[in-house]
Amino acid sequence: MPNHNYERFIRESIESVLNQTYENFELIIIDDCSTDNSVNIIKSYKDPRIKFHQNEPNMGGYRTANKAISLAKGDLIAILHTDDKYGPHFLEEIVKAYNKFPHHKVFVTAIYNQDSLLGNLFPDYPFKTEGIVSQKEVLTRLAYENPIGNGINVVVHKDALDKNDFYNLEYKYAADHDLYMRLAQQYDFIYINKPLTYYRRHEINLTNRVFLEMIKEGHGICNKHLSNSKIISTDLHRKLIRTQYKSMINKAFYIGFKYNSPSLTRDLLKFFKDAYPELKYSYNWYLMYTLSFLINNLSSKLLTKPLFKLGRYYRMYITRNVEALLK
Repeated sequence: MPNHNYERFIRESIESVLNQTYENFELIIIDDCSTDNSVNIIKSYKDPRIKFHQNEPNMGGYRTANKAISLAKGDLIAILHTDDKYGPHFLEEIVKAYNKFPHHKVFVTAIYNQDSLLGNLFPDYPFKTEGIVSQKEVLTRLAYENPIGNGINVVVHKDALDKNDFYNLEYKYAADHDLYMRLAQQYDFIYINKPLTYYRRHEINLTNRVFLEMIKEGHGICNKHLSNSKIISTDLHRKLIRTQYKSMINKAFYIGFKYNSPSLTRDLLKFFKDAYPELKYSYNWYLMYTLSFLINNLSSKLLTKPLFKLGRYYRMYITRNVEALLK
């Protein structure tokens, strides 16, 4: 559990682990030079299962997570961020799945998301069917987006981590996406179709440049892994790229609308057209580019909820496209 200045949430996060119905675990907490009251809150817990460490100097989130993993003694390893939490049965369900599939290395559950704009708690299901999810399916879904999330719903056997650094420090924003793709090149995933963790979606102030870098990094990760994959055929890779076009165009508009930034939408659209010259023939690209000039007028409270619902419906449409490719 890496922490940096999350005194507001850390108590709830720690107690979500201590209150697990499965009790045989160690909780490694590493504080990354917090300047708030986080350290005092952590030290107030006397449970012997908690192992507390402090960084000096600040190492950053991914490096701190890697340090925590290197200190772990258990066979199954999970990362919980201190602004998120587990449901009480998370570890119990993971152990049940591991006992049922003892030769598998990667376990994923469904997840609850807290949408900060609308205040809704809604479940998210990364995969369609419980049980074994093939490498091909995992990689295909990851080519569209990262359906798994920030990793609080993922547990990995230490044997798999011996072959993979947990987070690749080459990446600043999307090392979790890179990790899932590396693991999927080697292992099927085991999926538990129950929302057992809670992810808080914060409203954070990102500059257009940083947001664009995040998108570029994730896009580059997908291309790198799919281009060199022994699981995804060249033909399937081409189909994935063609099917991605519409997804990327609509995603650019959605992100610009969400953050009330028409210039962000246009920057993303330009990036996608530079990456895929074929988009210069797409009427949808020009439609979204034109609509981007209306984003400030569309961003009213009356339109927010309907447009976010449209976004959810569009995600269902993308899912159907994925299903068609997997047949």
